[in-house]
Amino acid sequence: MNLEKHLESYSEKIDLLEEMVVGVITTDLINTLIVSGSSGVGKTYNINRLLQRQSEDENNPIKYRKVTGKITPLTFFNVLVENSTYDSVCYFDDADSILSEETSLNLLKEASEKVPQRIISYLSTRQGEGKGSNTTFDGKIVISTNIKISKSVHLMAVYDRFHVMELNISYLEKLAKIQDIVDKSAPEHREVNQEVLNFLVENENILETDNVAIRTFIKLQELARLTPKNWRRIAEVSETYFTEKRKKQQQQQQQQQQTIALASSPTPQVPIRKKMIASFAL
Repeated sequence: MNLEKHLESYSEKIDLLEEMVVGVITTDLINTLIVSGSSGVGKTYNINRLLQRQSEDENNPIKYRKVTGKITPLTFFNVLVENSTYDSVCYFDDADSILSEETSLNLLKEASEKVPQRIISYLSTRQGEGKGSNTTFDGKIVISTNIKISKSVHLMAVYDRFHVMELNISYLEKLAKIQDIVDKSAPEHREVNQEVLNFLVENENILETDNVAIRTFIKLQELARLTPKNWRRIAEVSETYFTEKRKKQQQQQQQQQQTIALASSPTPQVPIRKKMIASFAL
């Protein structure tokens, strides 16, 4: 399978992602960005790489804070307050609670308003709970998530304010990137890496391809190195990205077998009732 053109399209999408992230962290033109897409396609890796690189830049360094996982509205507000200067970037990775909780959503809307002075506020009846009820926010926000923002009705207000980049990576583009990793891997691992890639190519029809990611390749590579003889069978039995599609295929096969069985069975003979002829004596 020739994956070269798919590697080119994958690389182009990552280049566009880099251009957007760099635009946020180095200019005043864009202050907020959401990157959405399926897991394991390079969102977190590349955003981390770019933030770290810019933080080490001697001419235009930034400060950045990365938050991962569940975060309460109050903690969210405090993180924004602590990183509210023009050279600060708040990076929320898979912190989807800020996209589902109403107070956090309101903070996001305030922080992304297209106005000269952005004011974020957190009002509480408990004294001293937050680090200031009203704060000017001059920082930047980058969010990476698996949620498809454009298809979520309750996120439309955020969608209207944020720049949203939906990183849609096809299965063949994922395979192309994996092939690139294989080609660049150490010689002693190249053979087993190629076996894993071949396995993913051969089983495309039963894989939940939306759930297959670059980290899937890494997990299978670990299995292959751990147990060279049985890794394929272990993957088929244990890995969830086979399960649903395999069930559907099995159901389809059972239905086909039932249809064939019905078609090949002999047609039952329907007894014909003989007409009763009454004899009448003349």
